[in-house]
Amino acid sequence: MIKCEVTLCGIVSRVATRRTTKDGKAYTNFAVKVNIPERNGTGITAEVFINREGELSEELSGMATGNRIQVQGELTFRKRGEMLYLNMDAKTIDMQPSMTNDEIVGEMTFRGKIGKEVECKQDKKGNPYIVFSAFSTEKNGDSFNYTWVRFIHFSSEKKEYLQPKRKINAKGILDLSAFNGRINISCRVSEMSEYIPPQFNSYRQ
Repeated sequence: MIKCEVTLCGIVSRVATRRTTKDGKAYTNFAVKVNIPERNGTGITAEVFINREGELSEELSGMATGNRIQVQGELTFRKRGEMLYLNMDAKTIDMQPSMTNDEIVGEMTFRGKIGKEVECKQDKKGNPYIVFSAFSTEKNGDSFNYTWVRFIHFSSEKKEYLQPKRKINAKGILDLSAFNGRINISCRVSEMSEYIPPQFNSYRQ
């Protein structure tokens, strides 16, 4: 499970349209393009697909492609093969954004399994930190898709549960970057704990 409360600023790439769910609830759907930075300074363009509950408002119906807007809401990731899709449920939409550059900023909530290695390192000033990767699993039909996140935790204490294949809960600052044409997801940890699945007791009356 990966959920992120974010503020997004970007350029409208698909105009808003009214849609309905299978149970008849109305929602508005549109898309925004955002540049994801890369270390060499060029970056890649990601398209974020945005839904907002309710009917198509007059303001959104007049929204044109090429306009810069700012959206606040919950961002999630969906992996299909090698493709990573960004989806967002909007809470607020600002047609006159305070942000002037393409950006996705906010906080991540994660639950998943640690990968093969957990490393203890030091930065240039000698401050200790822990770095590792973990993945969230999503079932897609009869197969599974895995979305990886790289975590950095500034701490000198390596908890016992920080071991390969152990499950964790984590919260922290979301960081999206690009490398070789792909989006990398990182998190600077502020809270972390071992995930222990709930125990279910079955009984017969």
